[in-house]
Amino acid sequence: MATPASLEARLVDLEKAINNLPEQSRTGCRDAPIAKHLAPSTNDGVIVYPTHEEGPYYAFNRGWERVFSKKPNEPATGLYPLITRGRHGVILAHSWAKHFAAEVEADQKQLILLRVEQLLLLIQETIPWIINAKAAKSGKNEGQAGDSNATSKAKKELTTAELRERAKAAALKAASSRLISMILLAGRRRTVGH
Repeated sequence: MATPASLEARLVDLEKAINNLPEQSRTGCRDAPIAKHLAPSTNDGVIVYPTHEEGPYYAFNRGWERVFSKKPNEPATGLYPLITRGRHGVILAHSWAKHFAAEVEADQKQLILLRVEQLLLLIQETIPWIINAKAAKSGKNEGQAGDSNATSKAKKELTTAELRERAKAAALKAASSRLISMILLAGRRRTVGH
């Protein structure tokens, strides 16, 4: 049986995945959701992350949900444009998770780990979309028709891969939602019991 990855190891994996995004990836901008909700503020040159009265995980999750949440039956394709390069790109999500991983209690690290793993899956799912979108755009710009049978086959293969990834992501999200509920309920019971 494989040992589950630690949060620290998955943060390293996330940073590698972000640093290895295809060159075709768009560059993040200041007014994009990631930069709006996952960038710390500065106060006299000091980086300041938000706080929450119920603890650091709530501060982490509030920003994360504003960026990466979607409705249960909504396809992940709506999140693809979030996977961007540059200082206003998805690297901000890595910095956000890394900061709060050092701030939360041990049982909440597992919750951040689930979020990081979901983001890793999203990045893996997005890469073919980035490459295909740029290839399609350059093909249209250059007036290339291409082989329709090869294009159709590639789309079928991508669709199969997307379905597999979506199924994995849906299972992970369902498991993470149950785990989050259980941990939050246990925390409330501990608070009420004292």
